[in-house]
Amino acid sequence: MSYENTRPMVAFPLTQPPKIMRIYNLPTFALLCALLFVFATTAHAQEASDTSLERQARFIMLNQSVCPGEGMQKAMELFEQKAAPILNEMQQEGAIGGWGVLGHSWGDEYNFNWFMIAENHEAWHQAWGTMVSRMNERHPGWIEESINNCTLHKDNLYTLYTWN
Repeated sequence: MSYENTRPMVAFPLTQPPKIMRIYNLPTFALLCALLFVFATTAHAQEASDTSLERQARFIMLNQSVCPGEGMQKAMELFEQKAAPILNEMQQEGAIGGWGVLGHSWGDEYNFNWFMIAENHEAWHQAWGTMVSRMNERHPGWIEESINNCTLHKDNLYTLYTWN
């Protein structure tokens, strides 16, 4: 048998990874990360005899920003130094169920993303008002600083369902 005219069997061009490995939609990936965070923070053991699943709903806000150049680093510093302590306080007080920053290493132009989880839509609005009030009180000018770091942003609000 001659192997001169045979080609190797390759499922995809060697210059690109398989499609399953590509991330085209950062908001979907970010939401998946947030879901994993919620599962990890709300997981609880059920008694061995209890096999029923209860649907729980929470509310999540995903803020996505485009921060060109050094804006990304400045946005992270602003968040870490000013917003994080306030969000930690709010979580300890029970005003929010959790929050986090999604580190951007590959994806679309929305390179600074953070999320906040509340019990429901109304609780989220209340928590958002509390956060903005505390930021204005402790860090006047933070909004202008944010605008200078990032040229564009969008907020996505979701009802997050889990089954435990």
